[in-house]
Amino acid sequence: MGMIIFIVIFFGIIALLVIVAFIGSKKDKQERLIENDKKRKISSKAERSRIIIFISLDKLIKDINKELKNFVPSIGIKSLGDINREYSNKIKNIQNSVDLKNVYDDPDYKLEINNVVNNLSKCKPSSWEKNIDVQFSINLIKAKANVLKKNEKYNEYVKEGNNKKWN
Repeated sequence: MGMIIFIVIFFGIIALLVIVAFIGSKKDKQERLIENDKKRKISSKAERSRIIIFISLDKLIKDINKELKNFVPSIGIKSLGDINREYSNKIKNIQNSVDLKNVYDDPDYKLEINNVVNNLSKCKPSSWEKNIDVQFSINLIKAKANVLKKNEKYNEYVKEGNNKKWN
């Protein structure tokens, strides 16, 4: 009789351990699915924001180069200080934007865009030609923008970028 009770208790404990392990593995799987879904959403948001920022920075660089090319000291409508201030403010607006924060949420894109924006903000737009780091960043922006122009949603991204407060 004592042996039967021992066997029942023994198999009861084993059954309980199997049930606990099964429930634990289901819970872990569910948590992984939720975590993967969060990462996918963050990555999707970051990708969209990254594209918008690169397109906007490309447009900003073209506008700055156009203004600097047409700049005539003492005769022009804007002074060099006005041009530097205007575009420095636009870059600061990009640095403070929700789009850049979305990009920073994804570690894969953070380093790529962080250096570019920081290099542009450290130097006055009129001095960009003289700074190697800024020239590297500008070339990177132009290359990324050229690749992005082949994206089927490019025009949608351009419209969205044009609606941002930095443009």
